Amino acid sequence: MRPPQPAVAKAIAATKEETAQRIAEIGASSQAHKEAADARIAELSRELVSRGAALVGIDTSRDMLAAARQRLPDVAFI
Repeated sequence: MRPPQPAVAKAIAATKEETAQRIAEIGASSQAHKEAADARIAELSRELVSRGAALVGIDTSRDMLAAARQRLPDVAFI
């Protein structure tokens, strides 16, 4: 198999770069949406607690439980 011609090689490299950039953008957008959702959940949870509700959070991840306990110290997490 012979190597690609310079124009083809350049086009392939550009496509790879564009693809890598788009993947990075999608990841950043996904993270921003997750953070916004987490903030909204915390806000609603605080509102419910302030109205007297007893909330219980359940998760199997110790890291997620630790993060949740930091954000919502008045909620019981299992």
